[in-house]
Amino acid sequence: MNSAPLEKRLTRKDVANHLGCSVSSVIRYEKSDLLKSHRAGPRLIRFWPKDVIAFEKSKQLPQRSLNHKPKGYLASKARHESRASKQKEHPKS
Repeated sequence: MNSAPLEKRLTRKDVANHLGCSVSSVIRYEKSDLLKSHRAGPRLIRFWPKDVIAFEKSKQLPQRSLNHKPKGYLASKARHESRASKQKEHPKS
């Protein structure tokens, strides 16, 4: 019998925590074959740590800056400022 320690397989949530992304991002990487997954049952999907580390080192993970803002952030900020300036110009009586 082999006495080598068994390597723990990771859940999608574990992978998301390790990579610093959402579970839906992990699913997207998995579906696009960027991240290798293994079926352990009909609904049980697991990842080997070596595959997650290889994916992380391959630079296929999108990099976000500390100043990252969602796409609609600037547009909604501009709308808010526009509304505020209109209210100042035409106050309700």
